[in-house]
Amino acid sequence: GAWTGPHFSLFDLWYFSSLDMIEDMYRSPAARLEACRLLWKAEALERTRYPKPKFKALTADLYQGSWNRLPDFAKLTAQATFTNKPVGLDFGTLPETFAVRWRGKLEVPSSAPVIFKLASDDGSKLFVNSQLVIDNDGPHGMDPKTGTQVLGAGTYPLELHYFQMGGAKGLDLTVSTATPYDPEIHGLYKDATVKNSGDYEAWTSLANYLNRCTNTPYRAWTEFGTGVARSFVDHQQVAWQLLHTFYLPQVQKQQPDKVLATLQKVHRQMPQSKRPTAELFNFRDVLNQQATLLGNNPQQCLDLFSTLMDVNFGNGYFGHIMQWGSEKFIKDEKFSAPYIQIIGAVAKTKDSKGLGGFLGSAIREAAMAGNIATFQQLSDLNDQFVPIPEEQKKEKQMFTAPLLSYKGLLQTSSTSGWENPANYRQVIGEWATTGNFHTGNETAPWAKVVLPGMAEITGVYLENVYTQNNARQVPIEVWVSEDDQKWTKVFESEQANNEWKVDLSDKPVRAKYVKACRTAGNRSEFFHLRKIQVYGKKLY
Repeated sequence: GAWTGPHFSLFDLWYFSSLDMIEDMYRSPAARLEACRLLWKAEALERTRYPKPKFKALTADLYQGSWNRLPDFAKLTAQATFTNKPVGLDFGTLPETFAVRWRGKLEVPSSAPVIFKLASDDGSKLFVNSQLVIDNDGPHGMDPKTGTQVLGAGTYPLELHYFQMGGAKGLDLTVSTATPYDPEIHGLYKDATVKNSGDYEAWTSLANYLNRCTNTPYRAWTEFGTGVARSFVDHQQVAWQLLHTFYLPQVQKQQPDKVLATLQKVHRQMPQSKRPTAELFNFRDVLNQQATLLGNNPQQCLDLFSTLMDVNFGNGYFGHIMQWGSEKFIKDEKFSAPYIQIIGAVAKTKDSKGLGGFLGSAIREAAMAGNIATFQQLSDLNDQFVPIPEEQKKEKQMFTAPLLSYKGLLQTSSTSGWENPANYRQVIGEWATTGNFHTGNETAPWAKVVLPGMAEITGVYLENVYTQNNARQVPIEVWVSEDDQKWTKVFESEQANNEWKVDLSDKPVRAKYVKACRTAGNRSEFFHLRKIQVYGKKLY
């Protein structure tokens, strides 16, 4: 499924869509092998020209005891000593709590700064040339820390201290140096990606090389981004992982004013319509990461949404895009109006059937945000592309006073798969409707009409669903409120009628909110009505 992963996968790609990518990657064994040979050649050349620091003659002393900080090893007697012991916890059977001290040499081949990365569970410290380089002491999970030292070519004393307090354990130390950019080595890594274009290992090896280099030209990163989009158009979850991990951070760092344009370009290079069916993954998470790259700037996010709608209208990602747009723009009227305009403009140039029920989720988002203007605009747009049948356009005017609810919005305590929120305005409007709202299974379900302003309520009309489930609504109640905080009950009934007309003309009530609900705690059940109309005199 989209949000689960396989129990085993090559290359630490823990989602199901990666299995398709890996199958394609090995489709031609000859191409895969040639890509590997080019990667081996590139790595060998890099190691020859730019050798890395090496650990030499490491000796490990093992101590048994219990600590919550690193001990003073000079005051302890080792339980065992291991010679030529690499960094790690491969000592056979270990006690629950223990400590280890490695001592040896670090051979540095050049004057380039040396970069250390130390991860441990629990505490650790790294000393090089008698200087503390990384302090990762104390009880904690597998927590990585980095440190850098300029040493110059030569051999230096090294000590690594570690203790285990109990429970999970782990230790990892890596050492590297910054590598100058070398066009020949870069070319070999690039050739591997060309030889087997969808080769994930080749692309990650190329990206890691570009990251290691001290003076990588920016054009190398733009070539990388374009190549990933082209090579993984059929495996877009992998593509976005590569782009978010390597390419887009470089754009943000080196050319921050071009992040939006870069995202728009990549989305146009990888339209979901290129695939016969949608690849199952949470595309909304991808868009949230990109919003973060844009600093969550509303206007830039709106510009990105416009591109997304144009490229992916009606296809497999469309629902994710609509939901992301709703979450981003509906709560702010400054951006909700242009958001709706973008949807309408794109829909006019595409097959409007692509809107499907996606406008419904946006309408519910606007309703629950209390944004009446956006609720009305989205409902207008829905009526434009999903027109109301003529047979429904008969008035349901149940009182002589003006209908007020049509210009408000409808909120519900929950939603379910048996409703389409695109019908919400019909529920509170003047026309007949075959739709309804439909809550989830609850002990205290409700539906609330929010009026545009304060009004003198003279009538409330409720229409039941004419099905075998019309008894779900009772005991039914109607409550009113001026501030959505203090509520007054104005009606209750235990009769499962087809309709309830609540006449308040002889005792009008001042309110902005009108709520229909089943008696709280009566039982756990669904709640659904075809109509909640509010009549009266507006005071706004």
